[in-house]
Amino acid sequence: MNLDYRERIDKVIAYIEEHSSQPLKLDTLAEISHFSKFHFSRIFTAMVGVTPMAFVNRKRIQHSLVLLTETNKTILEVAGQSGFESVSVFNAHFKRYYGCTPGR
Repeated sequence: MNLDYRERIDKVIAYIEEHSSQPLKLDTLAEISHFSKFHFSRIFTAMVGVTPMAFVNRKRIQHSLVLLTETNKTILEVAGQSGFESVSVFNAHFKRYYGCTPGR
């Protein structure tokens, strides 16, 4: 992949890292990269190794772990502040990544 593609994807990654607690859509990420949605998804996956939304969820889960271990926030608060639309979605992603529930 050329340097221009790397710069575009890096710009999207920086955006995700800054805004992971907010709703993020594939269309928005593609706009930031100046690729079509489908081309962006293919390029991002090829360069990063996971789909854009899997990357977003991984960043959210990593952030949630910090909140769970370093604050006294409830699981509901952590889920919301990490960008998950519901506690059940948060629980499912957390368990997929860490093999246990966030309450543990």
